[in-house]
Amino acid sequence: MGKLSRKQAVKMLNEGTITQESFNKMEDAGQIAKQRGNTERVIKSKNNTWVTPMFYYKGLNGKERSKKMLELRDKVNQVIADYTISKSEVNQRSK
Repeated sequence: MGKLSRKQAVKMLNEGTITQESFNKMEDAGQIAKQRGNTERVIKSKNNTWVTPMFYYKGLNGKERSKKMLELRDKVNQVIADYTISKSEVNQRSK
């Protein structure tokens, strides 16, 4: 089963097709796509090039993530956020 886009899920919520409780359950289960936007994080390498740290589960192949996997991803994302800046911040600094 594919994921709903965040836009579709919010529309369903606003139209009353799903409840807030259903929305939260679907989001926790990974059935709603994460909001993207310009959230790419970067860090400067030793030779002054910007690189993007990546975290993913090799071999998942579309299978569902466990609660522990989601928890780990959130913790890794927090560490990445602590050590990096957003790509849009890099663009603002270069102006």
